[in-house]
Formats: sequence, C-alpha cells, structure tokens
Amino acid sequence: QTAKMLYRLVARADHGQVAAIFGLARCMLKENDKRGAVDALRKIPPTSKYYAQGQTAIVRALIKAAPQLPDQKELVQASAVIQDLSVEGFEIHRLSADLLIVALAVASHPKFRPESAKVLGCSLYPDNLRRAAEKELKACARYADTHRMRCTLIDEANSVRPLTLF
Repeated sequence: QTAKMLYRLVARADHGQVAAIFGLARCMLKENDKRGAVDALRKIPPTSKYYAQGQTAIVRALIKAAPQLPDQKELVQASAVIQDLSVEGFEIHRLSADLLIVALAVASHPKFRPESAKVLGCSLYPDNLRRAAEKELKACARYADTHRMRCTLIDEANSVRPLTLF
C-alpha cells in the first residue's frame, strides 16, 4: 500500500519517471486492478524509450486471466495496442499469439456470445482464433535462437491449431 502510494506520487509529479509508472502498474495488478494498471501505463509518453515496453505491459495487463478471463472489450483494446506498436520480430508475434490464445479461452467458454468485435483482424470464433494463433506461433519459431526453442514453439503451434482429419 505504501509502495503504491509512493509510486503514484512520483508518477503524478513526473511522467518521465517511467520506473514509478511501471511500479504503480505492478502494484495495481497485484490488487487485480487491471484498469488502474492500464491507466497508469498509458501515462508513459510516446517519446520515452520505454514506450513500446509500456504498450506491451498494457497488453499483458489486459489479457491477464486472473482472477477471471478478460472480456471482449479488453481483448479488442489489447488488439488495438498491438496493431499500433511499431515493434518487429519475436516479441510482437509472441504477444499476438498470447492475445489470440487468451481470446480462444474466452471464446471457448460455454456462456460466451460473440459480438462483431475482432481481435487482430480475427473474428471471435474458436477455429479462426486457433488458425491465427498457430500462424503467430510459427512466426515466433522463425525467430527462435535455438533448435530446441523452435521445436517448442512448433509444438505449441500444433497444439493450438484446429483439429483436422488429415
């Protein structure tokens, strides 16, 4: 509680103190306050060298499955943040895959009723999400540093892909 108060004080006084913003967001997430964490992270100025890291943290906060799965609105917000990121390589594909896998968990819930919303251009139907997640995981595998990592990512891609007869 004291740490949260001090982080908030520093972050409010100077948005350039990115460490305080990240600290405040971590405290908020520990209290399961996704909205508070996201609001704090949005204060990182676009001119900061930590802006992309902050945007990535926003996505991670929005798709956090504890204490409950995110709703469609949070998935769409996370998707918009990813699409606005100017990051390339493994990191963006892993982040996209994680979002799609969480969206799959949401879409597979028995009480789920899809709206017209899309996540990374993909409608919220399990097979569509599975195909998109598989594609992102295979893209991750292309950036893997080791053969073992590549195999792990391909195995994960195969585990998420839609079931086929052939």
